[in-house]
Amino acid sequence: MMESELDKLRASLLQALQAADPATAQSLANSEEFLELAKICSYRSAPEPDYESDHSGLSYGQLRMKKAIVASRVAKVISRNLLQRSAADPYQFSALVSVYNSADFLPDLFKSIDEQEFQNVEYIFVDDGSQDGSLDIIRSWASRKTNVTLIGLDKNTGPASARNLAIEFATGCWITVVDSDDVLDRNYFQEVFEFMQRHPDCSMYTTRVLRLNGTTGEVADSLPLGFKYREGNRVINLDAHPTHIQLGATAFLKRARLETLGLMYDERVRPTFEDGNLICRYLLSANSKENSSLDIGEIASALYFYRSRNDNSSLVQSGWSIGERYDDQLRFGYLYLLRDAIRELGFVPKWLGNTVLYDLSWYFTEDITTRARTMWLYHQPRLKQTFLSLLEDIFALLPKDSDPCRPVSQTIRDTWSIKYWGAAQTGSFCQHFFDEPFAYVAYEKEPRLVKGSNPLSWPERMRLRQLVTRANPATNLMNAVSRKRRHLLKKAGKLKAVIILNLPWVPTRLKDAWIITDRVTGAGDNGEHLYRWIVDNTDQKAFYVLRRGAPGWDRLKSSGYKVLPYGSVRSILAYLNASAIISSDAVVESRNLAPAYLYGRPKAPFIFLQHGVIYNRNIKNIAGWLNTIDIDLMFTSSKAETEYVAGNDSRFRIAPDRVFQNGMPRWDRLIKLSNEKTNSATKRVLLMPTWFPGKDYSSWRNLASLLKEKYEVQMVAHPSIAQEVSGSNREAFVDPRQDDFQASLAQCDVLVTDYSSVLYDALTIGRRVILYRPKPDRPVLSSDPRINEIPVTKSPQQLMSVLRASTSQAQTRRIIQKTDSCSSAYDAIAKFLRSSS
Repeated sequence: MMESELDKLRASLLQALQAADPATAQSLANSEEFLELAKICSYRSAPEPDYESDHSGLSYGQLRMKKAIVASRVAKVISRNLLQRSAADPYQFSALVSVYNSADFLPDLFKSIDEQEFQNVEYIFVDDGSQDGSLDIIRSWASRKTNVTLIGLDKNTGPASARNLAIEFATGCWITVVDSDDVLDRNYFQEVFEFMQRHPDCSMYTTRVLRLNGTTGEVADSLPLGFKYREGNRVINLDAHPTHIQLGATAFLKRARLETLGLMYDERVRPTFEDGNLICRYLLSANSKENSSLDIGEIASALYFYRSRNDNSSLVQSGWSIGERYDDQLRFGYLYLLRDAIRELGFVPKWLGNTVLYDLSWYFTEDITTRARTMWLYHQPRLKQTFLSLLEDIFALLPKDSDPCRPVSQTIRDTWSIKYWGAAQTGSFCQHFFDEPFAYVAYEKEPRLVKGSNPLSWPERMRLRQLVTRANPATNLMNAVSRKRRHLLKKAGKLKAVIILNLPWVPTRLKDAWIITDRVTGAGDNGEHLYRWIVDNTDQKAFYVLRRGAPGWDRLKSSGYKVLPYGSVRSILAYLNASAIISSDAVVESRNLAPAYLYGRPKAPFIFLQHGVIYNRNIKNIAGWLNTIDIDLMFTSSKAETEYVAGNDSRFRIAPDRVFQNGMPRWDRLIKLSNEKTNSATKRVLLMPTWFPGKDYSSWRNLASLLKEKYEVQMVAHPSIAQEVSGSNREAFVDPRQDDFQASLAQCDVLVTDYSSVLYDALTIGRRVILYRPKPDRPVLSSDPRINEIPVTKSPQQLMSVLRASTSQAQTRRIIQKTDSCSSAYDAIAKFLRSSS
C-alpha cells in the first residue's frame, strides 16, 4: 500500500469512530488494509485496549490495532530490506525462519544448519524488528552462504506476518518452518528427503520433536504428541488415525498447493496456533478441493529439538496474559476453522475436532494448576464473558467424540460432556473453571504423560549439551558423571526401602505416634507450635520430623523435644506406622515423609493444619492444588474461608464434615508475645511482599529505604526473596527460616503487604494492615468483608499518607480473641481419629 492510501484508510476509520458507526468500523477492521495499517502503527507493542468499556463489536486484537492506529500520527510503510537473496537453484526445501530478539539462541541454530548433510535447502530469515542485534548476527553468518535469503523489517509484525513474507520469497518444492531458538539434528533434512523418495504421494510430512532443556541441554521425548513417532517411520491416513494431529511448525507443506489454494498464515490468530490453523486449512482444502487422500508421512528419524526456555519468554509460555488468547485465537483460530470445514465438507472431520480440542484442552488444564496463568482472566469480566461465549460456540460445532489426543482426566472430559453436550452429571464434585461452576462430576486426578525413551546415542547427547551450555567437554562430562551418581543414589534408596519394608519388627516406641512437621527444610510454623503443646500438655505419643541441621533443629533439640531426622530409618519407620500425619504444609515432602514410589502411600490419615488463610481466589488456585491431595481433615481460620472451602458448590473436593474452623496454633504464642509488646517512640513498620516466580522486588526495597526516614522498618523475606536481597544489610530483613518472625510481627505497629495472608495474624493481635500494590494487576477477589475494609495503596506517597493517618488511630479490633488454638486443634484431631477408627 502507498502511504497516501494508508492515510486515507486511517482518516476513514477515525471518521467512523467519531460518528459512532460500529458497522463501518467493524467492516474496516476486517479488511487486509486495516491489518497492514495496524502493523505500520506497531500495534503489537500497543498498550492493552479498554476492552471492558468498548462496545464496538471488535475483537480484543482489533481493539488493540484500533488503539495503535488512533494514537499514531504518521502512517509510514514498513521498511522491508532484502539484504541477501539465495541463489536461484531448484531447492527441495524452503525453511522459513522468523526471528525476533533471538541473539542468544541463533549461534546454536546456525551450528545445526552448518552441520546438515543434505544441502539442497534454502533458508529464508526474516528479522522481525529485533532490538537485540539479531539482524547483525544473521547477516554476518549469512554472508558466507549462497542458500540464504535475509529480509530485515524495521517494525515487529509478528511470526505469522514474518512467515507470510518469507513464503513470498520461497522457491523450494516443500515449505517448512524452523523456530529461531530451536536446533536441528544434523541428519534432519536428509532423513526427510530419503523418506519422501520412498513415499512421494503424501499430502504432508511431519518430523519428530524432542524437548531440549534450554539450560542443561538435556533431551527428552516428553511432548504430548510424541506418541506418533514411537513406532518408527511410517505413513498413516489421517482419517483412519485422527489422533495423529499436527499443530507445530515441523510440518512440510507442498508450496505449489499453498500457492494454488491461496493459503497464507492468518495474522489475526495470535498469540499462538497460527501454525496449527494454517496446517488445518491446508489439509481441509486438499481434502475438499483436490479430493486428495490425507496420507501423512511421519518421519521418526528426522529429529527436531524444541528448546524449552526456562525464563518462560516464549509466546506459548507468556501468551496466557495476552487478551487475544481469550478472544482472537478462539474466534479466528478455532471457530472460523470449524465453520470453514462445515461449509466445505458439510461436517467437521474427526481429526479437525481433535486438533481444536487438543489446543483448547490446555486452557482447562492450565486453569486448575496452582499458579494458573488463566487467572488473569478472572478480573476481566467482559473478556471472560466473550471467552466463555466463544467456548459455547466452538463446542457446539465439535464432534461429541472429539479426543484431546493427550492425557486429560475423566473429570475434565465429563465436564465438557455435561456442560456442552448435554450429558448427565457423573458425581457430586462441583468442577469450576475460569472462576465459574461448570458441572457436577466425579473427581479424578490428572493423569501423567507417558514419556518415550531418548533416541539419541551418548555422543549425540553430549554434543547437544555442549552446544546449549557452551561449556567445555570436561565440564559436561563432570555433569554427566554427577547425573550418573544421582542415579546410583536412587538405586541405593530402593535397596534401603526393600530392607526397611522387610524388617521383622518395629520398635514399639515408633508405633502409633502422631508424626508432625511443617516443612522438612524448616520448623517454626503451626506444626511446631502444635507439637510443643501436645508434648507439654498431653500423654499423646508424637514426633516432629525435620531435616538434620535445618532451621529450628537446634532450637527443638536443645529444648529436649523428640526430633526425628528426615530420611532416617527411625523417621521412616515412625511414618509408616503412624496413627496420623500432621503438617502445616501440603507439599509432597511434608505429607509423604518417605517417597511414595519406594514405600507406598501412608496408611495414616493426613491432617492439614495449613500455614495461611485462603481468602483471595485470584492469587493461587489453592483448590486446584489441594484437590490433587488426599486430605482427611483440614483446618480453617475464618468464617469466610470455611464457607469457601466447605460451602455449597465448593471447588474443593474435601467433604464439608472434614473441615474444622479452628484458627492457627501459632496464634497462641503470637497473642502472648503481643501482650508483651514494648512501646517505642518510633513507629515500627513490617513489610511483607508475597513471593511470585520472576517478580521484581526492587519497588519494595525502595519503599523500605523511603520509610526508614521516619519509621523503624523491617522487611520479611520469603526464602526465595531472601536470596535476592542477601546482598543488602542482613539486619534490614527478617528471614522466617532463621529469625523469630512472630516476635517481629508482635513488636510492629503496622504490617504492609500486597497479598500475604499473614495479614490475618496481624489483625488477630490488633495490628494495623495496609495493602501496597504499585502494579494492581491482581485485584483481591474475596468474600471476607473484613479484607475489603483494608486500605489499598498504589504508590509510596499514598502509602505514606495512609500510614501517617493510621499511626494516629486506635488499633484495629482483633478478629480472633481466643488463645487456645493448640488445645482445640488437638481435641479436633483426637475426636476425628476416634471416629475414624
